[in-house]
Parts: sequence; structure tokens; C-alpha cells
Amino acid sequence: MRNVYIIWKKEFLGYFFSPIAYLFMVVFLLCSMLAFFYVGEGGFFLEDRAYLGRFFRYLPYLYILLVPALTMRLWSEERKQGTLENLLTLPMREWELLLGKFLASWSILLLTLMLTLPLPLFVNAIGDLDWGPVAGGYFASALLGAAYISVGIFISGLTRNQILSFIGTAAILAAFVAIGHVAFLKLFDADKVRIFYDAGMFLGFLPHFESVARGVIDLKDLLYFLSFCLLFLVLNRYSIEVHRYS
Repeated sequence: MRNVYIIWKKEFLGYFFSPIAYLFMVVFLLCSMLAFFYVGEGGFFLEDRAYLGRFFRYLPYLYILLVPALTMRLWSEERKQGTLENLLTLPMREWELLLGKFLASWSILLLTLMLTLPLPLFVNAIGDLDWGPVAGGYFASALLGAAYISVGIFISGLTRNQILSFIGTAAILAAFVAIGHVAFLKLFDADKVRIFYDAGMFLGFLPHFESVARGVIDLKDLLYFLSFCLLFLVLNRYSIEVHRYS
């Protein structure tokens, strides 16, 4: 695990040697707070209840635009600068490189989520906040972020162009959000096309995210996020291995 830590430290600190981490945090905090206080149903102050659900409701969509900015450089920059070959000659395995980069991006996202903790404290100060769904919401947000990052790091390994990496990641994430959205599922809520409804419920991000965010920790939802991350990390590992021998 020492090699994983070395890569994690290099990548984690690297975010702060560039504007990426600061921009990510500022934009995330600004957009999430604006969405919580002012978007939908007249905003928080007209809702007349101590409830944090509206904060978590918008995170899957906010992640689509922001998480690709975290992951687009992870492999693309290495390939563009020609440093990937040097990395692959180091005495460490591909999975150690991959896991270190993945954990570095996830750490930035988790740190940013921690910066929002004053929000539930504020809501609790003006009302009787139920902390169960709050804990579930943060846990679900962390799991969803890991899934998004696994897609982003995989796409980043396929191209030298960071813009293409950003667009490709955002497109795939949007697709997985869309197929689990209630508007999409309603199109197939009939016996003849029920298979598409079931597929959307199984493959889409939102049904699993919303289930955990309610504070219902179901094994199938945990297995979904774990399997999703493993799938894209394994795909990324093989793409790196192909690059080593190409």
C-alpha cells in the first residue's frame, strides 16, 4: 500500500498546485448552496421545514458538470506530456497507480462534501433536523462520487485530450442518470416494456442514490456502487496495460 500512498499524495497535492481543486470547491459550494436555498418550490425559506433533502436532490446533476473536471487530467495529462511511459516503468503495479489516482480524486470530493457540513448545522439551529437522512445523504453522495470518478478516470485513460475526456465523462454520467430518472422510467411503466423499466431501475444512478440518501442502507445498493466502481476501474487497468505494451 506504500506505492498507493505515494501516488495518492502526489496526485492529491497536485490538485492544489493548480487551480483545479480551488475552482472545484468554490463552484461546488456556490452552486449547491444556491440550489438548496433558491431553486425549486420557492426555495428553502418557503419550505417551512428543517429538511436537507433538496440539497442532496441536486447533487447527481451537479456532479455531472464538476466531477469530470477532477478526472479529466488524471491520465490524459500523463499521456500528453509523455510521462505515462515513465510511470509505467516504476516498480509498482498498474492497480497501484490506478488506485492512488482514484483515491486522490475521491479525497478532493469528500473534502468538498465536508465543507458543506455547516449547512445541516445551520438547518438544525433553526429547526428540528432528522440526522438519519442527513447521514444517509452524505453517505450516498460519497458513493455516487466514487462511481462518477471511476467513469472519469477510465475515460481519461482513453485520450490525450482533456476536453474530450471531460465531454466523454459528462456524456456517460448523464446517460446513467437519465435512464434512472422518473421521467424516463414512466415511459416504460407498462407490462409490454417492463424490461426497460427494470433495466433503468437496476442500471441508473438515481434509484440507488435516492434509496441510500433516504437512510435505507440496502445491500443491493451498496453492491451496485461497488460493482460499478470495480467495473470501470478494471476496464481502466486493462487500458493502461494495453498502453504499456503498445
